[in-house]
Amino acid sequence: MRTSGRRPHYLSVKNKGRFRSLYERRIAAYLSSKGIKYGFETRQFKYFTPSRNNVICPNCGVVRGLVERTYTPDFVLANGVFIEAKGRLLAKDRSKLRAVVKQHPTLDLRLLFQKDGVITESRDKIRYTEWAKSFGIPSAIGPEVPSDWYAGRNRPKRLEKAYREDLDYDNQVVPSDNDDSDTA
Repeated sequence: MRTSGRRPHYLSVKNKGRFRSLYERRIAAYLSSKGIKYGFETRQFKYFTPSRNNVICPNCGVVRGLVERTYTPDFVLANGVFIEAKGRLLAKDRSKLRAVVKQHPTLDLRLLFQKDGVITESRDKIRYTEWAKSFGIPSAIGPEVPSDWYAGRNRPKRLEKAYREDLDYDNQVVPSDNDDSDTA
């Protein structure tokens, strides 16, 4: 029986901090063995979920409120890919991931499952990887990160539209205040 508040030694990797699970530790060991630079829980993203309680708005009356939450992906790679390691994909995890992907359309999020389990809460038994694919989130199984994730290739299809919109915005010509070309 451990009486100290220290975590087991296998949950930490030298110079990389502590991990919440042995599976995350295995992923970190794999990335380190390949020489891939990564950060562990270094970024946070705000997202909103519906409140369980109604809110009284002075203009609208009784409305359903929103609760601000924070999502912290497990790993971030040097090329901007965020990896979420999941042992089990519970209902609360699925709703959180759906909200994050919807509210951050340019976030390049990938899911790495410990095993391809089955979602048992639904009538149709669906595998974790099938669920991720249905929401346009690339996924893989096991602690080995697919090479195209850290090589910077194979962007998810759901990001293509968002990136095109960003490029269109960057290429727009905005007339300056000093532009007198419309006076003839």
